[in-house]
Amino acid sequence: RWVPFLIAGPAYATPLWFQKGEHSHPFVCLEHGKASKVQSIFNPDWPPRVEHFLKTFAERYGKSGIIESVLLGITGIYGESIYPAGPEGGWTARLTGPYHNHIGWWAGDPYAVTAFQKAMRQKYGFLHQLNRAWNQHYKSWGQIKPFLPQDAPSDRARADMAQWYQQAMTDWAVFWVKTTRKVFPKTEIYLCTGGNGAPILGADFTAQAKAIAPWGAGIRITNEGSDFAANFTVTREVATATRLYGTFAGFEPAGRVDANGVVARIFNATTSGVRQLHYYQNNLLQSGAALNNFRTYAPLLVPRTPIVPTALYVSRETWEVDAGTIGSMYAQARKLRDVVDYDMVTRCSVRDKVLHGHRALILLESEVLEPDAALTIRRWVEAGGILIATDRPGHPIASKLYDLDRWCRLLLADADPQKVNGLLHRELTGPAPDAWKLELGSGDDAKWLFGNWWPPENASEWHDLPKARKRWSGANPGISLPTRPGAAYRLRLDAFLSEYSIQPDGNTVLVNDVRVGRLDKPGHAIYEFRVPADVVGTRSLATLVLYMNTWVPREHSDSTDARHLGVALHTIEWIRDGARIEAAGTADIRWTVDPIAMRPFVKHVKKGWTVFLPGIGNKPEIFACLTGDILRRTKRYFPEVPPIAAEDGRLDDIYTVRTKKGILRYHAEAAEITTE
Repeated sequence: RWVPFLIAGPAYATPLWFQKGEHSHPFVCLEHGKASKVQSIFNPDWPPRVEHFLKTFAERYGKSGIIESVLLGITGIYGESIYPAGPEGGWTARLTGPYHNHIGWWAGDPYAVTAFQKAMRQKYGFLHQLNRAWNQHYKSWGQIKPFLPQDAPSDRARADMAQWYQQAMTDWAVFWVKTTRKVFPKTEIYLCTGGNGAPILGADFTAQAKAIAPWGAGIRITNEGSDFAANFTVTREVATATRLYGTFAGFEPAGRVDANGVVARIFNATTSGVRQLHYYQNNLLQSGAALNNFRTYAPLLVPRTPIVPTALYVSRETWEVDAGTIGSMYAQARKLRDVVDYDMVTRCSVRDKVLHGHRALILLESEVLEPDAALTIRRWVEAGGILIATDRPGHPIASKLYDLDRWCRLLLADADPQKVNGLLHRELTGPAPDAWKLELGSGDDAKWLFGNWWPPENASEWHDLPKARKRWSGANPGISLPTRPGAAYRLRLDAFLSEYSIQPDGNTVLVNDVRVGRLDKPGHAIYEFRVPADVVGTRSLATLVLYMNTWVPREHSDSTDARHLGVALHTIEWIRDGARIEAAGTADIRWTVDPIAMRPFVKHVKKGWTVFLPGIGNKPEIFACLTGDILRRTKRYFPEVPPIAAEDGRLDDIYTVRTKKGILRYHAEAAEITTE
């Protein structure tokens, strides 16, 4: 049966006769004061038109028996429950012609101004109370207008503006769902949403799920790609919230999905407990491999209930005052997913007792915690929960808006950030071979890597090796090298450099912090460096670090790739003097955590525990390794507490989920799903 996408509001989905009429009032951005061609959700003449549209559609098709569910496209550019977010131009302008369109704060039209003033009046009641909260001296409510974050008179005002902006979108979603339920009393309803949850986009996923649940509506989120960890982190809040509030979810890709991504999306859907998985035709028919992967793993798409004892706190209150923390949070979240499956919870779901079903909570850098959410977390810890927290330098777990110093003193250990790095060590599991070769992007290369690396991909730059793999680095990539202490070595790098990275300095190669050379040839080249015995030193692992000049593909071509790229590496060879690479041997590496050194970072709080690892919120690999060990070897840190992630806890590109029907694992490198 059909899933019609009912869209009204976007430029391409609003009739020209309405757009040209007196009742049309589009969004106006605060950045430029320019109007879009997307209808403002604050326009009082717009809801009756939407209601008429939905009623008319239902009268024609509602009793036809051909509809499985309806998907609601309430606004945005393509129909998602977000504000206009670009791109400028594109196919959505075919009906209307080019129009103003970008990620921004779309609250400049007169009706939005009135709505903001009304909301602030309802919140504060009296003008003097708002002035006290915002540290201002307004003379009338008419002086209060929406503003850009950088123009906010105070942090409290900035948070109020962001919360109102998101709540307005949630209210608009409720209107659509309520109206649809009236005309489709028994049909499943999905609200279409997208983006990463940033306040500027307007979609608070947890709040939307809660608000529409009373009308039996679910959410379809439209932002997946091919990488499992990335897909998980941008869909799990929706999956968590819809399970909590007793409704349902579906996943949709935002664009291209490769053959491996077909498998990654199946694994994400079935282990998240969602009901619907959407593919575009080319996602499956692009190649024989893609279609075969779908045929192989589609039988796994059965209803499952994941067993998830760990949660990650999504600090939306911090995002509202510091949008720069969003990217670092997602970077941490992607790496954490390798060691443990987790739910994503927010101040909204924490207030609604989502933690009652979890044993551990992970708290990343959070400049702000809502007082009621903070109190709930504290009581949950005191009742037996385990809180694992970190922050970044300059981004402490403190508060710009609320006095949470006492909360921090009660729960978090007074730990020394300088000692955190000493908790974790890499070591060989046996002797180092005379010659060792690492193929980047293949096998279990990730365990040898640290610093800035992008996911594996095909090595198209190596034209004579059609099946070769590679990894692009960022600015400061690193590799551990298995070493025989006291021996001299040769280091060989099979690399590709863009001409945009070639500069008079930079691109330096260091072994154990000693410069051994630099990368200076555009295109494909093989570099060889001698490393003397005194540089190799006495440890079983040497460290190779590259300091690269980076470039961004979309700044130099039509590419949409916004990554900062350093060097592409296909292989690394590490050869003891006198040995031959043809006789390359194997080696294995593991992380070890010293539980005794961890003791100062652990605090017993009544019946629960906290682990505070300060200063590593910008070091995803270190925090993930420590967290994985804590959750896998729980009794080493918390007496009589059984393992929370006994089936995983390792940083190995193997993603594990426990469900009521058994354990599933996704092997990212091989794009395979196994069951136990």
